[in-house]
Amino acid sequence: MKALAINRDRLERYLRITRLHEPWDLGFLVAAGLSANWMAAGGVPPGDTLFAFLLGALAMRCGAWVFCDLADARFFDGSPESLVARGTFDMQTAIRLFTVLCAIAFASAIYLGRHVVIFSPLAWGLLIAYPYARQHTFLSSLVLAMATALAVPIAWLANGQTPGAIAWLLFVFVLMWSSAFLLLYALPRRDQESRLGARSLVNLVGDGVPLVVGLLQAGALAAAALAGQRADLGPLFEFGWLAAAMVAIYQLFLLVRARDGDAERAYQSNLWLGLAIFGGIAAHYVCLVTKML
Repeated sequence: MKALAINRDRLERYLRITRLHEPWDLGFLVAAGLSANWMAAGGVPPGDTLFAFLLGALAMRCGAWVFCDLADARFFDGSPESLVARGTFDMQTAIRLFTVLCAIAFASAIYLGRHVVIFSPLAWGLLIAYPYARQHTFLSSLVLAMATALAVPIAWLANGQTPGAIAWLLFVFVLMWSSAFLLLYALPRRDQESRLGARSLVNLVGDGVPLVVGLLQAGALAAAALAGQRADLGPLFEFGWLAAAMVAIYQLFLLVRARDGDAERAYQSNLWLGLAIFGGIAAHYVCLVTKML
């Protein structure tokens, strides 16, 4: 029983340093990745391609969190969210874990093809640059959002397609949606970020957060609508788009009301916006295949 308790404690530390104990952002990444893969494949993507893509995305996401934990320990001493800074996770173990996650992501990229191998280091570069950007610019969240949005052209390449207008419109959707997501994530942590000396967009815009989030979500929904129009997605996608728009309106309501916990609720609700868009895309292609059968 004692050994089991020790192993459970170790597992909990690994889940915490990779932020898998609160995987809201993982759901967000999966929603973006599924939407990109379905549109790139023009329907249900090959199972092995989708598995390799999602495995690589998971490894990159977890690796980014580990690297941020290490960077916070280095640049923001005393960071309450860094397990390494708090001394509850050994730095050498964190470095080894980061290396393993990089290897898994690289293996997934190799499986997906040489074009993905060539393109994916750009996403890694942006992920690694993010902690440094937090020291020097208020637009560090844009760096992380761009790294996330690169999942779209990578999905096209993984499915043997050259990214075209639809891909880049979906890229803009994910870029703006993830920028809003990161702004909402930082909102309840604004005072903590200021104490640490980190720079973020939420500190720059101050009370203008609802306006900025609203503009970002409006731009994201406009890009998604244009992508759906170019891809000839039907009324089922439009229904999903309307559901996503309702989520965006709900977010603005929470931000304007600004009661305790509303910022966190707005952050968590952003996942449903992405799932609504993916649901519309998937429903269209499922219906299309069913009619073909």
